[in-house]
Amino acid sequence: MRLVATVILGLIVSVTASPPDIEYIYPAGAQRGTTVSVRVGGYYFHGEANFEMLGQGVKFKPTVKPTKTIWFEGPLIQQPLSQQGENYPKDYINEITIAKKAELGHRLWRCWTSQGATKTLRFVIGDHPEVIEDEIDGRPIPQPVTLPVTANGRIFPREDVDVWTFNANAGETIVCDAAAKRFGSPLNIVLSVQDSNGNPIATEKVLREGDPIHWFKAPYDGRYEVHVHDAKFWGMQNHVYRLTLKRGPHILYHFPLGARRGTEVNVEFNGPALPSLNAEVSILNAKDDYHLASVKNWGTAKFVIGEYPEYLENQKIIASAPVVFNGRISKPGETDIWQIKLDEKQKIIFDLSAAQLGTPLDAVLTLNGANGKQLATNDDRSKGQPDPRLEFTAKKAGVYVVKIQDRFASRGGPHFAYRLTATESDIKPNFELTLIPNYLNLNRLTQPIANDAKPTGPKLKVSVDRQGGFKGEVKIVVTGLPPNVQIHNTTIAANKKDTSLQFTVPPKTKIALHRLTIKGVGDLGDQNATRTASVPGKINHLFCGIVPAVPFKHHGVYRIITGLPGGTTYHRKYSIDRGGFDGPITVRLADKQIRHLQGVKDAIITVPKGVSDFTFPVRFPARIEVGRTSRVCIMLVGRLTDFDGSQHNISYTSRERDDQLISVAAEGLVAVKTPSNSFTATPNSELAIPVTILREPTIMNRTMKVDLLVPNHTKGISTKLATLGPEQKTVILKIQVNDCPGPFNGPLKIRARTMEGPRHEAVKEIELVSPPR
Repeated sequence: MRLVATVILGLIVSVTASPPDIEYIYPAGAQRGTTVSVRVGGYYFHGEANFEMLGQGVKFKPTVKPTKTIWFEGPLIQQPLSQQGENYPKDYINEITIAKKAELGHRLWRCWTSQGATKTLRFVIGDHPEVIEDEIDGRPIPQPVTLPVTANGRIFPREDVDVWTFNANAGETIVCDAAAKRFGSPLNIVLSVQDSNGNPIATEKVLREGDPIHWFKAPYDGRYEVHVHDAKFWGMQNHVYRLTLKRGPHILYHFPLGARRGTEVNVEFNGPALPSLNAEVSILNAKDDYHLASVKNWGTAKFVIGEYPEYLENQKIIASAPVVFNGRISKPGETDIWQIKLDEKQKIIFDLSAAQLGTPLDAVLTLNGANGKQLATNDDRSKGQPDPRLEFTAKKAGVYVVKIQDRFASRGGPHFAYRLTATESDIKPNFELTLIPNYLNLNRLTQPIANDAKPTGPKLKVSVDRQGGFKGEVKIVVTGLPPNVQIHNTTIAANKKDTSLQFTVPPKTKIALHRLTIKGVGDLGDQNATRTASVPGKINHLFCGIVPAVPFKHHGVYRIITGLPGGTTYHRKYSIDRGGFDGPITVRLADKQIRHLQGVKDAIITVPKGVSDFTFPVRFPARIEVGRTSRVCIMLVGRLTDFDGSQHNISYTSRERDDQLISVAAEGLVAVKTPSNSFTATPNSELAIPVTILREPTIMNRTMKVDLLVPNHTKGISTKLATLGPEQKTVILKIQVNDCPGPFNGPLKIRARTMEGPRHEAVKEIELVSPPR
């Protein structure tokens, strides 16, 4: 195969593949001891993709396979929001089995294809029975559940509202614990409670990591509803959530936030309907840095596992490092004070954890001498990380005072908890390495490179945390890559904080995924020490894809089509630069668009082997924002046979101006009118609706067909095509209603369309209502 490329500065530059990506898993979790079918929202998979869920207690199929994507268009978006980009992931299915004794909490999962690896997202393992929303378009239909339950739903399309209903007895405490941001969903949940008559029920509420938790005492026996929507009434496929509904008691927060490994600790719990405030929690068998404990039938609590002696805020002691102080800013304006004994020239590190443990405390940490003089202070350790950290060297021996406050004097409460760890700084030189991403995709070159070529391609930042006065250089060693891959910038220079690794992948490198280990070697004076870089998500490797160059790409000619009528199909001409690839190429709408498609339909065509010119049909919907500039992007997909005989689906998409179909929408040439917008659907009857079709003169002589589009979930309604002849304006649409029609929670659409020649289409929304009883 001949691959066309261009030489720049001694390197081969070719078309980059469209890397795969993931957007959601739905449902976003499951109960342990169960098996659940999930939908994975993926981009640029082009068929099945490999799948992996990390951690113990889960089984899964090694690939996700394509299925019909659930899609609701939703309300028409108006400018300026309609000028923003929108992504269109496709649905793929898998099956996850959770062991009965699987640890509660989240697991990371990811996908990969021949075009590279994806990021990781979270999947939650719970302990309550679970249900999944019956997703339908239109106004919400309440879905009944039995408590306790975790309801999995998503706010989709825009302006969607989900309603869950349940029975409660007077005096029962009901807890509604919603989660979205906690596992990475973009949904900004607003939650409210009503009774069966639509009367609002007053609730108490708190936020946990940005997600609302509400609870209330049922005022009377009856049925109650929980309504869920987005704060801005937005909603998309990835706006998934988990709503746990249960009768109290329920743990909202606890103190202390952690305990020493191998101990039992008396914990104070706070939350609705708790029968007592305290319970013993065993940390005897905790294996990791965190332990998620089930406490009676109250719920779960997450504990940090420490290795040092621990003290609570009511213990008045003078401690010595290493030590952990557990405290709370229990009321606004409160200052916690701890005392610690330091030796002369003793180096100490104070590391406070609060925000990173999910508490609302925005701590300020101050160190004073025994005489009250301030010696050091810290608010935020870094940008985006409000937990403080201090390093201090005592000039003389004595007792020092540590003070902790919230940044804002108006804030405080029993859940403003923290853990302050004081450890002696390692006097000996040392260092640690960290990586920023946990995956990397490397583009393979198409021709050999010159010896003096400069590296290009993605950079991998490796940072060093220098300790104990270590200032020397660190040599980076990467294992797990094919031996012919070159690595550049493998030294973090003395006194420098980081380096950016770059990789050169020769042409005949096998397309594959690799798990890389990245280590640093530094001279610590008495030894050459090796440290393994930590990877985000506590993964012990970097996931790396060797990605082929795409030989083909498409070209268009810049043009703006003004006044493009809604309800028509425009055929855009393109040419393909095949770059030596002579196989068939599939063309369709790109998975990621720079503007909302607003209902533009996906078309799939195949350009035959050896053909380089094609016309792509873009079907504009009848309902479209008039005057808006549309920018539609397409992608090409081909099957590459590599040098080793392996075959791979690869794709190219362009966001360049010349390659977009740019148009300004206008009113359609057809309109549908009815004498009313609402009609009564009497069971076992025929409904005859006069339909008037207005046509522009240019299509007046075209025959049109009129039918009724019925939502999939609405049953008992059927119709036959009605024909509108040339020059004819009115036709009777007959609708058959069976003995049990409905539900009528949204509009039906009367559609008129041309049956031959250029396509023209119009729709009119009508409502069917059940007769009064």
